[in-house]
Amino acid sequence: MIIDDDLIDNLTDIIKKNVYQSSIENNLKNSVIELLYKIGIMQLTGNEYANAVAIFRKTVTLDSNHVPSIHNLGKALYFLGDVSESVRQFRRAFALGDSDLPLSAEATIIPSDPLADNKSISEIRRSWGKILSDKNNNQKTKGNFELTQKDHLCIGYVSSFFHKKNWMKPVWGLINNHNRDKFKIFLFSDAPESKIKGYDKHPLDRFYDITSLSNSEVAELIVQKDIDILIDLNGYSCIERLPLLVNKPAPVIIGWFNMYATSGLACYDYIIGDKHVIPIEEEKWYGEKIIRIPGSYLTFNVTYPVPEISPPPCLTHGYITFGSLSSLYKITGEVIKTWSSILLRSPTSRLLIKNAQLESPGNRSYILDKFAFFGVSEDRIELEGPSEHYDFLRKYDEIDIALDTFPYNGGTTTTEALWQGVPVITFYGDRWVSRTGSSILKTARLEEFVCYDIKDYIEKAVQLAESKKTPNVLCNLRFSMRTFLKNSPICDTTTFTEDMERIYRNIWDYKIESNTG
Repeated sequence: MIIDDDLIDNLTDIIKKNVYQSSIENNLKNSVIELLYKIGIMQLTGNEYANAVAIFRKTVTLDSNHVPSIHNLGKALYFLGDVSESVRQFRRAFALGDSDLPLSAEATIIPSDPLADNKSISEIRRSWGKILSDKNNNQKTKGNFELTQKDHLCIGYVSSFFHKKNWMKPVWGLINNHNRDKFKIFLFSDAPESKIKGYDKHPLDRFYDITSLSNSEVAELIVQKDIDILIDLNGYSCIERLPLLVNKPAPVIIGWFNMYATSGLACYDYIIGDKHVIPIEEEKWYGEKIIRIPGSYLTFNVTYPVPEISPPPCLTHGYITFGSLSSLYKITGEVIKTWSSILLRSPTSRLLIKNAQLESPGNRSYILDKFAFFGVSEDRIELEGPSEHYDFLRKYDEIDIALDTFPYNGGTTTTEALWQGVPVITFYGDRWVSRTGSSILKTARLEEFVCYDIKDYIEKAVQLAESKKTPNVLCNLRFSMRTFLKNSPICDTTTFTEDMERIYRNIWDYKIESNTG
């Protein structure tokens, strides 16, 4: 939708000048606010986040207490990578309103706020978790759980994203390798089985499409199937399904794959990470018991068609192209400042950014303005919107070195870059979500691309961009990467599955001992 900025500005000026003159002007003010708000929602729904920010800001200048505009301003800012400002708007909306929706939004995004730390993440999630638990206190299932030794443990996996084949690589790497002689596998999916790719269906498995079911109905279904251990694969990526876990439909509930921080909810018994993402000294910020699996908690297999490896583009261009295919909400102001420093210190290098949010001209201009603030001209940067996944991966043909985002690291994007032969520079951050890249790269035996901090991250990127040896190094690495990965622990899903099964069995045995003791 095309926005006539002059018209909106004129309306805003008229209201600001005349709003207190009479009830007529006051009614006009309310009408314009409602009109602006509706236009803002249209822009937000259409992924025109920069337009939405501009409109909601105008609305708030007319009514500083217009909670819906403040809340949706927070949403739009988040999708543009202005996460700290987004958090500030959500807090403001929560303080002014009578809904806990802004608090749930803050609890969702707080791990990616550059100004947050483990303490604030824990506090916000516990605050919202208490509200959620109180709301669902009367909905808890009355399962008669059988806590006995069993030849087969019934393991349930619940996800709203089983149909996202590229995203679910670590999940299918586990599920497809399960030992069905010892474990019965149940999948509870918010997508029909016909849309699931990457799953090697086993005749003993049971698949349930829960798309049309409420959380309480899904909880009852899980109880009926006598699930012993329920693995939540959603976390806060599908906050609408969190009440399902609060219902406590299984004797043991584990968070894995998509948590990135404590849940703040008492219903989770355990959370599975690794030594890279959860150091011992940070356990105090988790309400769940911590289990660390050897290697990385995101071991993966690629089982779908991907492009062939191509030579690094620097061989042809004569300069290094850095790149990121991460979502725009991960590209915070601090990330842009850091990438700008790299570009300014390596004057021949270029930067390519591609994601769904950059389909919008307004969003592209918004990001280019941020780089311009740090002195980087737009001719150094290439911005691209979305494409079909196979073509999306082909974009790595045009990238020499990928740059990880922070504090919200890439997960899927990191594994995809590596699989296409493109190394990823990351650094060991201050929380789980900022150490995912380190977990993947260290387990893949690519420690040389894991830096200590932002300064080291910049130095590493500049050194590679300026070294005459880099093209040959990248060429050799690129064409050996897939074989290298296949022979590293990061793609050893068989051993990973054995480790997870051992964890499940140990948890169950401990549960029985605790119950009988």
